[in-house]
Amino acid sequence: MKQKAGILAALALTLFCLLPGCEKDPGESWSSSPQSEPTATSAPTPTPAPTPEASPTAEPTAVPSPAGGFEALFAENPVDKTLSEDLSTAASYSTIFAAYKNAIKNWEKVIDRLYPASFHDLGSEEAAQLEEEHTSWKASLDSELEKIEEAHSDDEDGWLAAAQEKVEHYRAHASLLCQAYYDHAGELPDLESILSGQPAG
Repeated sequence: MKQKAGILAALALTLFCLLPGCEKDPGESWSSSPQSEPTATSAPTPTPAPTPEASPTAEPTAVPSPAGGFEALFAENPVDKTLSEDLSTAASYSTIFAAYKNAIKNWEKVIDRLYPASFHDLGSEEAAQLEEEHTSWKASLDSELEKIEEAHSDDEDGWLAAAQEKVEHYRAHASLLCQAYYDHAGELPDLESILSGQPAG
């Protein structure tokens, strides 16, 4: 009886060993999930070196021209200043008319004394052009003044308006001569000296 039981036990052990998986190595895991591989760490991306910025180049400093240029400087002339002062204190037609008459006399003085000095450093072509303009202005002066008088009424208001236009006529030609002097000398002629009787330059 014991012998029969031993045979049965041996058969049972043999069947157990024949079952699937019986050959698996005892050291292996029975889990069906694959073991996770360690993630490789990527090498750090090198930070590019900053590109050095170019130093700003200093712009060349422009040489400033005289403040305001010719027009601004000429606007400060002593003839206009004297006329403005005279008009500010004038209280009648006669004093206003006298102020304009005095301004005409001053511009005549400037023109007569400045004309020769206006040729300062002028080239032959420029000198010829300036001489032509001055000669033409003098030749037409009387007729131009008559036209101004005829354009206004023959009363006090008309006389004052005509006197003002005459001042502008003389002033415009004086400005032309001053511009010619300024363009080559780099400065205005000394009009104060001219009015006081001294040479223009």
